[in-house]
Amino acid sequence: MRTLVTGASGFSGSIVAQTLARAGFEVVGVHRRDTRFLATLNDQPRIRLIRADIVDAGAFPGPFDAVVHAAATPPGPGVGVARMVHDNVAATFALIDAAVRWKCRRFVFFSSMSDYGEVVQPVVDESTPIHNPDTFGMTKILAERRLAELSGQLPGLALRLPGILGPGAHRNWLSGVAARLCRGDAIRAFHL
Repeated sequence: MRTLVTGASGFSGSIVAQTLARAGFEVVGVHRRDTRFLATLNDQPRIRLIRADIVDAGAFPGPFDAVVHAAATPPGPGVGVARMVHDNVAATFALIDAAVRWKCRRFVFFSSMSDYGEVVQPVVDESTPIHNPDTFGMTKILAERRLAELSGQLPGLALRLPGILGPGAHRNWLSGVAARLCRGDAIRAFHL
């Protein structure tokens, strides 16, 4: 099975690409920059890496049987609304449209718990109402809705991930706490 994995230079995308390649899939990994995660994919059999902007997905060396879309631009220093909309909405729409043209059999989208915005319920599930999401959450909601809109043409799955853990994980609450524990820093807790 020929699979496109976006975000190959990130923590999640690199692990997905490695796992699929080891399972015998032919993987094309798309990345924007060189990272320590991308370095783990160099010289791996069954993985071909291409540096590209996902907005240009129509020019990728398709067709592909499946797409795993793990790339995203989260909020951070120097990241404004325009960049998040370009990277998370325009790029995802272009990728979904390309997947429809390729007649992909699967599209897996790494979304985010940020979709929910301010969570006021003790349990989060598919029925949890969306309340005041930030810009990042809104970009993920739009991408999910586009995927749902084309569900008759493209079998898709959106995973609202709370955070991904493992060696090298970063930018989520639990990995931040783990890093502080490993450094011997004090951890403050409340509502225990």
